[in-house]
Amino acid sequence: MMNRNEAIDRKEQHVPLEDDNFFKDVPMELDLLNVGELLPNVDIYDVNAEKTVQLHDLITDHMILILSSTSCDLCQTTLEVVDEYTSAHSDMNIVILIDAEEDEYHVVRSYFGERARTFLVTIPQMIRDLKMKLLPMAFGVLASKEIVSTHGINNMNMFHQILAPVKSRLGTGNEAALND
Repeated sequence: MMNRNEAIDRKEQHVPLEDDNFFKDVPMELDLLNVGELLPNVDIYDVNAEKTVQLHDLITDHMILILSSTSCDLCQTTLEVVDEYTSAHSDMNIVILIDAEEDEYHVVRSYFGERARTFLVTIPQMIRDLKMKLLPMAFGVLASKEIVSTHGINNMNMFHQILAPVKSRLGTGNEAALND
């Protein structure tokens, strides 16, 4: 086994580290929910109804699932994009799982009203149950629970990239509607 100084010297000389096991235990792929996988059915506590609901019960013929947090700057932009879309369109079943202080959660829930259903979920639960590795994250999900789109959202174009596969599978997607 070489010491640190030898490794630095070899690197500076561009000598391959044949016996270097530094990355041996580092996962090279993130374990995320991917397109084609089924969305896990998770218990979510509905603060307003004071009862637990299951994520699958929130799916109609589709669901646009947004994972967000009030402590995340990019998440604020995502919520603004969702607000812009839902202010003009009522065609999508949007569910927001948000990590927030309870008072902040009530503000977000009140703000979206019926335009998007919101649930208070902690980041550790998002990590454990939904394989969340970064925020904000969105998923397009069909009634079959199949994920048909997923990625972060920080502008309307990215939001439409989540919506398009869902609308296409439902037979409601057309380019003019997506570019509104």
